[in-house]
Amino acid sequence: MLEGVEAHDGSVDVLAGLPPRLWTYFERLSLDEGTKLISQGESPDNVFVLESGRLRVELVTPEGTQMRISTVLPGVMVGEIGWYTAVPRTADVVAETPSVVLQLSRTSIERMETEEPQLAGALHRWFARTLAERLTDRMSALDSLLD
Repeated sequence: MLEGVEAHDGSVDVLAGLPPRLWTYFERLSLDEGTKLISQGESPDNVFVLESGRLRVELVTPEGTQMRISTVLPGVMVGEIGWYTAVPRTADVVAETPSVVLQLSRTSIERMETEEPQLAGALHRWFARTLAERLTDRMSALDSLLD
């Protein structure tokens, strides 16, 4: 989970501690309950950070069964693995409640890498730290299941 600071409106400032200029590259999107943010199989052109609300991650198995994988809470990033690997999305992400997400497009990241390489470096370190934390959490959960 990304470290964030709770704002007065209950949202999470997911970019707390990061250079403020990052805000200029994000687009804030409001989602109604039931809105699909990411579709399984689509091209991974965006990364999202949930600012407020709740998202569910689900996939359809090859047999056609719909399975809930996880719940996404404020401060959590989605879509970064597909963005880095360029592999089509492996699951749907749907707004369970009215939600606000911060969207960072591939185009914005590429523009940042060209115009502000130090800022882009901070962004990629943030992504790497988030992925490492998520992997550590998953490994701990797996270890506890195997014990």
